[in-house]
Amino acid sequence: MAFIDSSQVNSKLLLCFALPVLFLLYKRLALYRRRAKYSECRDPPRYPQKDILLGVDVLQGIIAAVKSKCYLQKLHQDYTRYGSTFSKHFLFSPIICTVEPDNLKSILSTNFKDYGITSVRKNAFRPFLGDNILTADGAEWTHARANLRPSFSKTQTGDLDMFEIHVNNLVHAIGSRGEGETIDLRDLFLGVTADIATESFYGESVDSLRSNSLSSIMEAFQIANRGCEDRARRGKLAMFFPQGKFTESIKIMRRYIEQYVIKDVHNPEKKRSLEEEAAKKNKYVLLHELSKVITDRDRLRDELLTILFAGRDTTGSLLCSLFFTLARRSDIWIRLRSEVAYLKGEKPTVRDLQQLQYIKYVLNESK
Repeated sequence: MAFIDSSQVNSKLLLCFALPVLFLLYKRLALYRRRAKYSECRDPPRYPQKDILLGVDVLQGIIAAVKSKCYLQKLHQDYTRYGSTFSKHFLFSPIICTVEPDNLKSILSTNFKDYGITSVRKNAFRPFLGDNILTADGAEWTHARANLRPSFSKTQTGDLDMFEIHVNNLVHAIGSRGEGETIDLRDLFLGVTADIATESFYGESVDSLRSNSLSSIMEAFQIANRGCEDRARRGKLAMFFPQGKFTESIKIMRRYIEQYVIKDVHNPEKKRSLEEEAAKKNKYVLLHELSKVITDRDRLRDELLTILFAGRDTTGSLLCSLFFTLARRSDIWIRLRSEVAYLKGEKPTVRDLQQLQYIKYVLNESK
């Protein structure tokens, strides 16, 4: 009878596991070195982490910061401590974190074609947003941009009556709280931007600040939105976390788009009627323009969700950042009030808004 030494078996198993890992690391390192040599870049400083392969300690730090609602503060501390550009490792992959303006300009503008969208981002957003411009790359991105660009050639920024309605709803929602009560403006800002975005994009607002009938839609949207962010942070480990609420929220949002937003968009008679009604009100609706270039219902649904995903959170975040600063800088608040004092409470025109230079500067700094 032959006996097999268990230590030899374990060594062979370990070797079988280690060789592919080492090969992948070598390939990634070689590619990284070639790119660095091509662009004449030096290695960035390394983020201090104990687990340099899986980066579990990095993930734990991020999760702890998110739970304590200090994630932005943690990012600020990291960049202050380790510089505007540094590297870390997560799940065998090198990650470069940067807020350096020249790097951002290279990635987003001058050398845009040299960079692609990682599988992490695609896997994070695709379950909710499907195939869209945020997850597209290369020729696919170019095609998606060509479809969307004509639809944004017109704007609805001149429809001040529409903005007036939703801003008044926001003011009423704030004023309806008890005197001296602490108010969480974040949810209200996200609500007003969602109301404006859905009316601008879809032709009809969800009116989340005024009505409870569609508040569940925005609640589902928020859960799906947060689920995408969690998946992006967790990377390949996302599959090991429960995602029941995330999946159910996706179903609710897709059902809302399919049953209420685009149900009649490709019906010639219904479409003509909707467009004529919008024309009478001198109203530009993005949905009508998009449906002219995107005939596939699934793709149209995905693009409409993506536009809402981008349009609501960007403006909502800007308002949160702005009022966070205004609450601490009375000098800015006083100067803003003085700039609009000449209106004497009257609704401004588009020309009036264009002349409010200090407000423009403050908004730009809040982005």
